[in-house]
Amino acid sequence: MPRTASQTLKVGDTAPDFTLKTGNREDWHPQRFSWKKERRAGLCAFRFSSVCSAQLPSYEAELGRFNDLDTEVVSVSMDSGFALAAWAKSMSTSFPLLSDFSGVQSTSLS
Repeated sequence: MPRTASQTLKVGDTAPDFTLKTGNREDWHPQRFSWKKERRAGLCAFRFSSVCSAQLPSYEAELGRFNDLDTEVVSVSMDSGFALAAWAKSMSTSFPLLSDFSGVQSTSLS
């Protein structure tokens, strides 16, 4: 059965194809990576919030373990690319921070 926009993704579901911008204003989409690789998407409504301030550094601290499990970590928020660039610099994150400024993809991925 095809997934509708109102359904929540479950473990093992195929994510919809989409393109978002990174903090460096580069296009990012899941299809550019091997489908054999697992993905962990952290959804943060807005950067610099207390939840995101704890969540993203914990992902960064465990990035070696994610890599060992062949898992790619990305974070999606409704912030602008400029905010994401500042966030990545202040938090020293090395994984992609993606801008879903309109909130369309964040809603469909949650």
